[in-house]
Amino acid sequence: MQPKFSVVMPVYNVEKYLRNSIQSILNQTISDYELILVDDGSPDNCPKICDEYAAQYPQVRVVHQKNVGLSSARNAGFAIAKGEFVYFPDSDDIIHPDTLDYFKRVIETVPNVKYIISDFQDVTEEEAFKAAGYDHGIEIYSRSQIQVLFLKRQIRILAPGSLLNINWYKDNNLTFENNPYGEDQLFIWKALLHVDEVVHIKKPLYNYLHRPGSIMTASGVQKIIKAYPFFLDLQNLYQRSENAAPFVKKYLLPLWVRGILHSSAKIISYSEYKLVLVTFEANKHCTTLKSYPSIIVRTLSHSYFLSKRIFYLWYMNHSKLSFLITNTSWSVGEAFQDSSNLCSDCLVFVCY
Repeated sequence: MQPKFSVVMPVYNVEKYLRNSIQSILNQTISDYELILVDDGSPDNCPKICDEYAAQYPQVRVVHQKNVGLSSARNAGFAIAKGEFVYFPDSDDIIHPDTLDYFKRVIETVPNVKYIISDFQDVTEEEAFKAAGYDHGIEIYSRSQIQVLFLKRQIRILAPGSLLNINWYKDNNLTFENNPYGEDQLFIWKALLHVDEVVHIKKPLYNYLHRPGSIMTASGVQKIIKAYPFFLDLQNLYQRSENAAPFVKKYLLPLWVRGILHSSAKIISYSEYKLVLVTFEANKHCTTLKSYPSIIVRTLSHSYFLSKRIFYLWYMNHSKLSFLITNTSWSVGEAFQDSSNLCSDCLVFVCY
């Protein structure tokens, strides 16, 4: 009998967390699912743990392969999935006991649904089993709506926490790419080109673990540099597509680059940062962002052309700036009501 859900879990070097993650699947309030554990050549005891569960539970299957990366592990699991819908939780995260049941109720309520997302909670190890604190029902977004909301970060989408219709997935040749950085983002953006609507469950069904050592490092910046061509291709794909919202066509790549410039400023020197600016074509993208609706983004884009060092200092001291703004009686919007009249002195003040 075909299961309703195929849960594909890639596994690599997560011995400390794996049993809890698997158990959160097995604790689901419905049984209409299969769990596919893909051991991606893990060097610890994960392969043994996977085999133990497969021997004990008939709904659990295991794939063992050499280490080829997260994306390939997901693709390998998907290749043998038998369900109507596929779910890709990470092997150090926890899903709530009613997650699959909630998905099932949405599928029964919304005709021809292809893509379901849910809220998720960022948790530490101590909070791994944190309960969902609210349930605000569901909302349905059109393709253009979800693209714009996701780009503006007004809604968060987590690839491991998304449910996808398998036939739709295959028909649109979706796959996870072996990309040095941002494979989840690439997958989500490509999926959003092909879906007519997305159902959003406004309840945190997924606990996303932030482990020690997961913060970006200088070596991580080098991986991002290698990933830039992938995102250039994504931008070109959106600009050619009739399914892309005009706002996203214009700002997708510039905003992604802005995020990278923000993160990297905190961990590399200014001399290294100048090379990053050149690599990511900051001149071009900051020019585009000078017309972005947010006054903060426009202000930063103007500051880049006044002084690259000021631009660097702004991002390097972003947390201090946030504290300053939060603890003053006026807002940035009030301070810079007319961004066309910005002066370098004002920008220096804001940076600190």
